[in-house]
Amino acid sequence: MPFVIAIGSQLPIDGQRASSASPSLAKRSHIGLTLFNKRSVPHKPNSRTPNEIDRDMAARYTRRFYRDVLTILDRANVPTLVGGAFAFSHFTGIQRPTKDFDLFVRREHIDRALDTLATAGFHSELTFPHWLGKARSDEFLVDLIFGSGNGVAPVDDGWFEHAVQAEAVGVPVWLCPAEELLWSKAFVMERERYDGADVIHILHTQRRRL
Repeated sequence: MPFVIAIGSQLPIDGQRASSASPSLAKRSHIGLTLFNKRSVPHKPNSRTPNEIDRDMAARYTRRFYRDVLTILDRANVPTLVGGAFAFSHFTGIQRPTKDFDLFVRREHIDRALDTLATAGFHSELTFPHWLGKARSDEFLVDLIFGSGNGVAPVDDGWFEHAVQAEAVGVPVWLCPAEELLWSKAFVMERERYDGADVIHILHTQRRRL
């Protein structure tokens, strides 16, 4: 029998109907921050380059979400490093669309980071206990990374000692050092993703600084 999908039907998403709406982030917050009001937020997931997130009016909700997460973790004394597309664009000049925000933390801080964000009203989870947690509000997502999927690249003090100062989403941040970005990307060789090109771009642009 052929497999048929009814066009136009709504499929469950995370156990809920696709049309369901959750309370606003501001209402769910239990801390003294004025978090963004997500009324009129586009329903489709955002996929924008770091420059677009930093500057475009259309990305103002994404920008505010990332900024809130950084502010909340900073106030909770959770040191973070920004990685992913933001660090990659800083080191290579290449702008690449992204749907999430990669933050690197030490292993001993992951529980505090997730608990703090949950208290602030975000849904948080320890997705993989050896390297990854996540925090989200509807389509907005932050990855909290404290290691690598294969367990060989834990985030330690060396990452923070050589971090690079920069600015992202309108606030001062520390970026993952290029060496650690290389180290973490060198092992990404999956069927659906291969970061070998990223490794070459970083080596090409940072070869005199590594």
